[in-house]
Amino acid sequence: MNAKEIAPDTLGTISHFVAFAAPLTVVTIWVIIAFQSQYLLQDKPFVQRLAWPVLLLRRWWCKKQNLESKAGRMIDRSMKDDYDYEAEMKPNDSWA
Repeated sequence: MNAKEIAPDTLGTISHFVAFAAPLTVVTIWVIIAFQSQYLLQDKPFVQRLAWPVLLLRRWWCKKQNLESKAGRMIDRSMKDDYDYEAEMKPNDSWA
């Protein structure tokens, strides 16, 4: 790391180092996860696995939408369940 703060006789600065190192780190992480995503995205070839952020976000979004739609159906069904409110108010013959 040739930064002025560490080696005074150089022209680089910490901001130059961060500007170079941050994107390089992000690209390295992206490629490593693309290689390792064969366990998450088994049915996709490597070229498609390079788009792992998009694929995983889409999978997460679809799963979230499915859960919300299932929850909506469950609420609708529970509102329309077959509970008989009138039978609750009438005395039951078997109690006597």
